[in-house]
Amino acid sequence: MKTVLAGLTACVLVVVGIAFAQDRDPFAGTWRLNVEKSTMDMSSPSASKSETVTYRYEKGEEIYSSDAITSKGEKEHTDYRGVYDGPHGHIKMTIDGKVVTDARLQLRKLDPRTRLRIAMQPDGTLRGIIVRRLSEDGQTITSSILGFDRTGKVTNSQTRVFEKVK
Repeated sequence: MKTVLAGLTACVLVVVGIAFAQDRDPFAGTWRLNVEKSTMDMSSPSASKSETVTYRYEKGEEIYSSDAITSKGEKEHTDYRGVYDGPHGHIKMTIDGKVVTDARLQLRKLDPRTRLRIAMQPDGTLRGIIVRRLSEDGQTITSSILGFDRTGKVTNSQTRVFEKVK
């Protein structure tokens, strides 16, 4: 009986520990775009006048939601779900309620404070990469949006700075 009780206690501690660790992911929470600190070409349709991003974690999965106002004044909403270093996730983006992206993505952790979001075309080819870096104090995320020019060279089209909402 003591062995069974000890085994059950150990299992409960492991489950509680995993749940606690997921809730404590340093990216978890709500973040707001600081347009002044960001570098975006406001004539680009992908630039934002404002944006709020939320990261949640459930059962090892990142659940992302973003609401933005584009440089053209359109309402942009993005959702994705995915597991870091796991199988493909799914991303969906709408502009003014119309679906403009419905595709796969991959999430990769380079280190505890550096993460990649890799977007793919519907045929599975690479579309672009977002490199997200969390500041040491955990209050700022810098997102570099990488793309490709006509020659295939990687370009940094935007750098967005997000600050943690208190």
